[in-house]
Amino acid sequence: MSRFKCFTIEQFSAYVDEIVISRTIKEIHIHHTWIPDYEDFYILLEDDPASVYRIIEGMYIWHTKNNGWKDIGQHISIDPEGGIWTGRDFNLSPASIKGRNTYGFAIENIGNFDKKKDTMTQEQLSSLIAVINIIIKKIGIIPTKTTIVYHNQYADKSCPGTAFIKKKKLISLINNTGKEFETMTGTKTLEEITNKDIDKHYVNIAKELQQFLNIQMGANLKIDGIFGKKTLSFLKEIIAFTGTSSIKKILKI
Repeated sequence: MSRFKCFTIEQFSAYVDEIVISRTIKEIHIHHTWIPDYEDFYILLEDDPASVYRIIEGMYIWHTKNNGWKDIGQHISIDPEGGIWTGRDFNLSPASIKGRNTYGFAIENIGNFDKKKDTMTQEQLSSLIAVINIIIKKIGIIPTKTTIVYHNQYADKSCPGTAFIKKKKLISLINNTGKEFETMTGTKTLEEITNKDIDKHYVNIAKELQQFLNIQMGANLKIDGIFGKKTLSFLKEIIAFTGTSSIKKILKI
């Protein structure tokens, strides 16, 4: 059995909740594999879905045997189906970017994201955003152009790909500034919503908020459209942090 485990977003959030990260992390490093690419992944997936772990095992073998590293280089690998794979111990520095490994956390996106090659799936992008949010919440840093680092900033490489999502856009997605939330929630406050009878409109708002909280805070909430105790607890945590009870303003963060 492989030592590498594959998690859903919800499972990864629960996993990170239970572990202790004792070293200082200041940067999230973003990579693409280049090889293996989507074709390699889906050939393996179609042949035997249970054997997809071989992609991660292959990287481990290459990193340790060919590169002479002590372990697989990255902490996390994300596959095109959104699977989140464990890698190097989070409490060990990665083999990620020369000169910047000490305070780095490395995420490898399976695929070749150079121009005219792979187009990232929504599942993979959603998992990338969620992983970053879960990790930065755990270690207490804010996503900025200096804390989110692309490999090509410090190396003569295209990694994470010439057609990879622009960093500004990625940070915007991490911060979840989508206008659809503003349109749906208007200027309603938490108190105004929870003190009303929950009709279909507010059920939809609750679902959107639960999805937001899962991505932004790793809340691991069930998307059921109910303002239950756990949902309200996470909302109150955001309210305390932001100093506002306006759902509209919260979801712009």
